[in-house]
Amino acid sequence: MIQLFSQLNNYMTHRLPMVECCGCTEKNGDKCPDNGCHKKCRGNYCVVDFEGVEQGCGLGYPRLQNFLRMNNYLHFQGQPICARYEATPSTVMNGCTCTKPSGQCNELNQTRAYQVKHVIERRSDDQNYCYSLMHRSNKPFGQEVFRKSTTCEGQYCFISLTTSEIVLESANFKHNYEDHEEFIGINRPRYEILAGCLKVDDDRKVNVGCTTEYTANGTEPLSKHCICDTHLCNFHHLVAGTEDTRPRATKQQVQAAERQQNVVGRNPIKIKSSPSQISIASTSIALVFVIQLLNYRL
Repeated sequence: MIQLFSQLNNYMTHRLPMVECCGCTEKNGDKCPDNGCHKKCRGNYCVVDFEGVEQGCGLGYPRLQNFLRMNNYLHFQGQPICARYEATPSTVMNGCTCTKPSGQCNELNQTRAYQVKHVIERRSDDQNYCYSLMHRSNKPFGQEVFRKSTTCEGQYCFISLTTSEIVLESANFKHNYEDHEEFIGINRPRYEILAGCLKVDDDRKVNVGCTTEYTANGTEPLSKHCICDTHLCNFHHLVAGTEDTRPRATKQQVQAAERQQNVVGRNPIKIKSSPSQISIASTSIALVFVIQLLNYRL
């Protein structure tokens, strides 16, 4: 052991903080208060999820820092780390982790206000269009699944691919369920792709690029997760490790699309409709312009 420490230059890991958190989940029938805590728990970090209204504590490193590909999680100790990412309308994560020493940093009111200001409304005029897709299969698939994708907007785009899942099976054959005492984990092929948009409270907390996970003795990846920051960049080629073969618009097509966009911008149109309808119409025009520029075809 002494020799090992010597080889690592006496490297010692940082100690993670212990903080007091609010603990509550409305899925279990609790009524979580906007201020204060319904219950309390202690862990290395606090967490709050606004979609399902859940508060709690966790041990070790939070999953969110892995998703954001953070290189310096400990640098932000004491600060909230908040994000919202969406693959489909039914696949949304909207919440924060925090490690404020004074505790109870995951109270609903204060974290919700921070989330709206620093995540949802941040860089609202500097967003990217991203593919929005979730697809599962027992067999491998290719880029053809993107034919059923839609789009969403975020400061970043992401795409994640998993190729297997762990299934617990009994180590011995038993007739009665209660007689099973030993279990083993077995990898089973299960392919799932998630592509969507990401918003985060600070650009320093996200790292553009890809992370690949392998089994201890395997060469095939278990999962690959990528974050990028340009329009429709979260395509299948990122997780497949291949070249992006999507056609790009020619210079003449780009110029024609820009001229069309300028004409739309200069000609005022009187529309009698609600603000939400006007917002939808503006978004549709912008989306058409982006698609014309990229001229992608699957």
